[in-house]
Amino acid sequence: MAEFDTAMEFDRDTCRWSVLGDAKEVRVSDERKAILEALAGETEPVGPNVIADVSGLASANVRFLLGRMGKAGQVQKVGRGKYLHPDISPPNIANIANIEEAGS
Repeated sequence: MAEFDTAMEFDRDTCRWSVLGDAKEVRVSDERKAILEALAGETEPVGPNVIADVSGLASANVRFLLGRMGKAGQVQKVGRGKYLHPDISPPNIANIANIEEAGS
């Protein structure tokens, strides 16, 4: 018999359980949500270490997820190692080189 972890949620109003999906995927979704929440307060592109500090997530996890989230269009990659929330307009392209130099 195969084992698997399922994430579930209890609704107090209906007194019923509902299946949220695979526990690993739901947990990752929580981590992605934390990254998006950390980026929501930023108006300038920030790096993974800043996101990790704000979100409380491990820096290695943030770096890994940012790569995946960038490919999925969940975050904007603006310059080398700098990210923005998808709802924030990126800075002027001419300023990206200055942002990268300042971060070096």
